[in-house]
Amino acid sequence: MTDESEEYYANGFVCLPELMPVQVVSTLTSIMQLAMGNTLESQRKFLSGPDELLLPVPSYELPPTSFPFSYGFLWGLTPIMEKVTQKKLLPAYAWSRVYPKGAKCVVHNDRESNEHSLNLTLAYSDDIIWDFCVAPGRIADNNLDHRTAYEDFGDLDYVRTKMKPGDAVAYQGQRHFHGRIEPNPNAWSAHMFLGWVDRDGPQKDHAFDKFALPPPAQFYFD
Repeated sequence: MTDESEEYYANGFVCLPELMPVQVVSTLTSIMQLAMGNTLESQRKFLSGPDELLLPVPSYELPPTSFPFSYGFLWGLTPIMEKVTQKKLLPAYAWSRVYPKGAKCVVHNDRESNEHSLNLTLAYSDDIIWDFCVAPGRIADNNLDHRTAYEDFGDLDYVRTKMKPGDAVAYQGQRHFHGRIEPNPNAWSAHMFLGWVDRDGPQKDHAFDKFALPPPAQFYFD
C-alpha cells in the first residue's frame, strides 16, 4: 500500500493537497457560473432547499445534467482514487454545489453511491478557508442506512481539514460521518463532490448511480 492508502484505511480519509491546480478549479468555477447565468434571476433556478436532513440553508445545486463538466472530473480522477483505495473502481456520483454565507453542511454519512468519495474545493469568494470535518470512527454495518443528520459530532472524535481551492479529501463517505459544522464565512463557496464504488464490491450495482447506460457506440462511414 502507498502512504496515502494506508492513511485512508486507518482513518477513513486522507487529505490530497493541491490535487488540482488552482488555475484549473478557478476556471471550472467560472464555467459553472456561466452555466448558471450572470443574473440573480437566472442563478435562482438552481436554488434548492432548505433540506431539513442535510442543508438548513438553501444552496445552489448543480447535478451533472446541468453541469456535465463534473462527469469529466469524475471519470478523469478515477485512476487517482484507485491509487488511494487500492481498488478497481467504477464512477458512480458527481455533484457540484455553491453554499451561501452562513450555510452549514450538517454531520451525516453518504448513500451507497459514495462508497469511496472525494470532496474537492473549487473556490471561496473571500479566500477564507471553511473547515471540512471527518470522524475517523467507522459506522457499524447495521447503521449504514440510518439516514440521520446531526448539528455536530456529539461525543465522536473528529478531524478538521483546512482545504484551499484545489485541495481535496478522499474519504469513505458511507462509513464515516462528515460535514462542515461552522457557518460558511464567505459570501459563497463552490465545491464538487464525487463518488465511486468498488467494481467487485458489495455496492457495485450503484455504479453510474444506477442510471441506464446508453447502448454501445456505433460509427458509420460512406
